[in-house]
Amino acid sequence: MTSQIEELHVFAEQNFGRHLLANSYPGRGIVVGRLETEEDTDVWVQIYWIMGRSENSRNRRFVVRGVADNELRTEARDPALVTDPTNIIYEAMLELPDIYLVSNGDHTRTIQETIEHSARFEDALAVREREDDAPNYTPRIASMLDLRGHGELYFAILRANAADHDETDRIVWRLPFPPRGLGYGITTYRHDGNPLPPFAGDPLWLPLPWHTRRTRRHLLERPRPGQQNRARRQSNRRRRLPHHPAPALTSGCWRLHQHVDPGQ
Repeated sequence: MTSQIEELHVFAEQNFGRHLLANSYPGRGIVVGRLETEEDTDVWVQIYWIMGRSENSRNRRFVVRGVADNELRTEARDPALVTDPTNIIYEAMLELPDIYLVSNGDHTRTIQETIEHSARFEDALAVREREDDAPNYTPRIASMLDLRGHGELYFAILRANAADHDETDRIVWRLPFPPRGLGYGITTYRHDGNPLPPFAGDPLWLPLPWHTRRTRRHLLERPRPGQQNRARRQSNRRRRLPHHPAPALTSGCWRLHQHVDPGQ
């Protein structure tokens, strides 16, 4: 089993290098998994980032809202520059008791309201379509981490059907909890292009290390609204490969959850 997990870590690092680090435009993305910790406790992390090529798409940032600062939404950096708020202004992270939602559009709210009415994750997505931004038809991606009882983890993508863009493929994954130090990830696109090719295949295994004090301090120091935007843009500049175009990453954010397995 140890050898199998070690091989999976190597595979996850390769995915990170190929699909994210060396990819000029994977689009918006979600990663959900468990950090590799020294303590015998689960520390879950949800990561979401936004990218943009047009001025309208880049004119946004993350802000924290909600009574307990537990909601993450996008807003315009400069409202005067907004040409169309559709698909760029939305709630990206919402939650219910022990249920944590993240998505790349206003379907975050659809999922939350559906779960509140005792329906299923897939029921919420059955009433939504891929985005209507032809010719890209940006996929809607989402994840739900349910830490009630023994827990469940879902990912989903809504994308235009390859044969008929008026139709939507709705794909939902119910995934086993990943080992510590690993997570699943999904992005809106495979890579840059005109039109942009949608993500294909299953959610990717990705690494979630927690090896250094610096990493731990960076994650646990809760940034004030706006701080995480500057930090992530600076990180993107340091990691950009020479042949990449100007940074397209607009903003990135993360959320941590500590969980005790009721079976222990």
